[in-house]
Amino acid sequence: QLMRLKGARTEEAAVAAAVACIAEPTAQRPRILLTSEPGRGLTHLAPALLHQLEALPLHVVGLPSLLADPGSQSAEEALVTAMSEACRAVPSMVYLPHLHLWWEAAPTPLRTVLRTLLDDLPPDLPLLFFATADVRYEELDDEAQALFSPGDVVAIPGVSEDERRAFFE
Repeated sequence: QLMRLKGARTEEAAVAAAVACIAEPTAQRPRILLTSEPGRGLTHLAPALLHQLEALPLHVVGLPSLLADPGSQSAEEALVTAMSEACRAVPSMVYLPHLHLWWEAAPTPLRTVLRTLLDDLPPDLPLLFFATADVRYEELDDEAQALFSPGDVVAIPGVSEDERRAFFE
């Protein structure tokens, strides 16, 4: 399970959580979902986290990546290939950006393949499944929520106007 670091910046907490998921041998099915409302910096935080974990092989399973895979005849085949490569290269990371949009746009068979692949991973496999969503966890489709336990979710808090002003002073 992920532990929130009290008093730490959100970026530091997300990086520490990701490293703990991979480094801790007792972690079972390590997963992280970064959520925020639009405009709260998720588009900057996710790449920063990926940069901190650049030593791990990264496999992106966003819809554009799956649909553009020249070696696959379907998105489902591309997803299976990416997950198989990630399993062979452990410790590694599978990144699904914009989960909320992916889940809305992906056809049912593709969503089923993702759920099945994740459910069939050995519990002790050091493969981090990392996703982002520009909506709150509670606003995700129930099936998308089921991919993550509440302890796997890191919500980026909002910043008030006063806090922004104080930052730049």
